[in-house]
Amino acid sequence: MGLGEFFELARNAVYIFIVAVISIVFLVWEYGVTGALFAYALYRVISLVINFLKSKVKLKDINFSLKSKSALESFKKIGLPSFMSSLMVGPVIGLAITITLLNTSYEQIAYFSWIFQIYMVAIFIPSALGGFFLHVLSQEKSKIKEKISKLTVINFILSSLVCIFLLIGKKYILSYAGKDFLIYANQLYIYMVFAVVFYSINTVFSSVWPTINKAWIGVALNLIWAATLLLLVFFLSHLIGVTALGLSFLLSYIVLFVIQFLLYFKYIKQINLLNGEG
Repeated sequence: MGLGEFFELARNAVYIFIVAVISIVFLVWEYGVTGALFAYALYRVISLVINFLKSKVKLKDINFSLKSKSALESFKKIGLPSFMSSLMVGPVIGLAITITLLNTSYEQIAYFSWIFQIYMVAIFIPSALGGFFLHVLSQEKSKIKEKISKLTVINFILSSLVCIFLLIGKKYILSYAGKDFLIYANQLYIYMVFAVVFYSINTVFSSVWPTINKAWIGVALNLIWAATLLLLVFFLSHLIGVTALGLSFLLSYIVLFVIQFLLYFKYIKQINLLNGEG
């Protein structure tokens, strides 16, 4: 992905962000708990529509480029697994919510829906930067280890600042949606805020695999994340209700981080070869 493509990706994310936030604020303001519940579905629809309209314009270029054997091989190794990984997230979260609903109520799911919108805003920057990380790591591969370290530190600092800001503003953010949110969604909110940090760090490591031609590892890791999230939600929702969603998000991203960190060292020799150290 070139720098120009990254900026286009970032612009798409900004469009989605602006339209979604305006719509979400209106829904919550006008309809309270019910509005928060519909807000989650709305975000997905807005994201799908804008990305579809943007991608449709370049459909002919994509078809043309796929006639090239090298382009097709590149698509199989990097494009296809990356597409599959991103496609997996929405349905998995939807299934996690459905599982939780079996043990809770629509009102409790509404608590998660509002907090999830805050979470989506919080991860907006690292999500948009995911493509940029891949671009940076793909350039000057001789310095890839150094770049991974720097990007991880930068992402940790930025996400930690966001985390602190959200914790300081917790009372105002929750009470805006309703006093009952402040009472019943407090712990859920805290778990989701800390999940932002681990999500952000994982975006850096996720950019490593395509760089060393191991993009399919990313698909396997996403499957592990999905299985971890769903299993945790299934067992914990019986015990702590909708709070299980927040705790499961946090724990699943911690598990993903640990596995990615271990795999990074497993493939360190390959990265060293790119560095000219092997």
